[in-house]
Amino acid sequence: MVDKWKVSSDGNIQDHFWKWFTYFGRTSPTGICCFTFDTLVHCCTSLYLRREFVKELKPDAIIHTAAQPSHDLAASRPFDDFDVNAVGTLNLLEANRQVNPEVPFVHLSTNKVYGDAPNELNLKETETRWDYADPEYFNGIKEDFRIDRSKHSLFGASKVAADIMVQEYGRYFNM
Repeated sequence: MVDKWKVSSDGNIQDHFWKWFTYFGRTSPTGICCFTFDTLVHCCTSLYLRREFVKELKPDAIIHTAAQPSHDLAASRPFDDFDVNAVGTLNLLEANRQVNPEVPFVHLSTNKVYGDAPNELNLKETETRWDYADPEYFNGIKEDFRIDRSKHSLFGASKVAADIMVQEYGRYFNM
């Protein structure tokens, strides 16, 4: 059983994770770290702070959900957005690699990494909602769905950078 967790976010994903975690009778996770956007910029962009946090907590797993979540804010503060989403992810990956690379790193992202490409898929109206017409997408968009040749928000582009960095750390450093 995992005793210590690092959940780096303040919001919907963290809330759902907490409910899932306790629903299955797990002991309360330790090291929950909640941020406002301005403190998130400071914490995420400092490799030193991330490394010290990982060293001190000694988590059994890292579940990374932190993001600057506002598309409008991303357009007005693009450097902060990229620092939180892309650089913050890189710093947490590198802190984990330096301190304890055997610790599992789980990265949760967003559908915004696909840009507007999903808008090209056919939809059908059901009784309660719109759904994808093609049965291939019955369970949602797969991770290998294209991300190029589509328009992304600045937020989506920064999340693409984070996603690719997580994949590459997994491949290069076997994390």
